[in-house]
Amino acid sequence: MLIFAITFQMYHVATPKTCKCDFEDGKLLQSGIEDKKLRLNVYSSAPVNLFDLRPKQFATVQCAKIVRLDDEVCGGMVHTVDKVLLPPAGSVMEVMRNSGQVRELCGVFLGGG
Repeated sequence: MLIFAITFQMYHVATPKTCKCDFEDGKLLQSGIEDKKLRLNVYSSAPVNLFDLRPKQFATVQCAKIVRLDDEVCGGMVHTVDKVLLPPAGSVMEVMRNSGQVRELCGVFLGGG
């Protein structure tokens, strides 16, 4: 259980220190887990009112919306997301192979079904 808790927490840590001015669409950040990266995406939405016609921008990491940006603490940067980040369970094919619902479809993709 302790290993899971440490892994879970380390997946929420990324390097290098990144502030919102460094955000780029599709940017990959190294998580605190070896060989696990976090994908940062930046989106623009249509203007929401007639008095401010600039597009609104927002960012996500692993599909979680970043709701609070750039809280600087102890030499690091904290960004708050709207849901828990979970480390991937494997590649897409590994997840499909382990799923009872799409196992046969996976076999078709691999040429064995």
